[in-house]
Amino acid sequence: MVRKPATGLPPDAATGSRPASAQRVRFVGDAALVAGIRARNPTALTEFHDRFALPVRRVLWGILGPDQDLSDLHQDVFVTALQSIDGLKQPEALPGWMKSIAVHTARKCIEKRLSRQRFAANTPADDVAEAPEVDPRPRADAREVLRAIHAVLDGLPVSERIAFALRHMEGLDLTEVAAVSETSLATVKRRLARAETEFAERARRCPVLAECVERGSSRWIRR
Repeated sequence: MVRKPATGLPPDAATGSRPASAQRVRFVGDAALVAGIRARNPTALTEFHDRFALPVRRVLWGILGPDQDLSDLHQDVFVTALQSIDGLKQPEALPGWMKSIAVHTARKCIEKRLSRQRFAANTPADDVAEAPEVDPRPRADAREVLRAIHAVLDGLPVSERIAFALRHMEGLDLTEVAAVSETSLATVKRRLARAETEFAERARRCPVLAECVERGSSRWIRR
């Protein structure tokens, strides 16, 4: 059953279409937009959704892949943002703040699933499942590569998976990864180093990804 949480966004924003009154952006700059959102101005809410729908989806998709719950999680990010907007002390930080919420939302989703899996399988919490094998296919297309990438990422610890996805799939620089992950640059570097090593080892065992690893790809597919 598909959830339809009350986001506070106008109906047209929830469906992705714009009302005639919002055809022109009226809130120039993040500070003005944040003020409009706090006032629950309908045009500000529509502009908020229009401006951040794609960036939020990119972050979620980079971490989770073509997940069946992606649309619900996308909604959850905006629900959380609207509930928390009064606590945003620096309006100019709005873009990074939205990515941070998306990262937290994806993390909670992964952790809940891992918890359910561990409970069902009665395995220790530190166990990490092997990435599912991907059938060898000649000249794999982009969709196959992406499925294989996320199959490998499924086997990484959550923090390392997030760091890898933000860096190599979303294309954020290290300082941005640290900011949206709300952790230190040194911690991000350690997580990323472990993730890259583990990802490469697992990817070499996957026929779809082995060639990419051997070519030394430094960034994976961005959408």
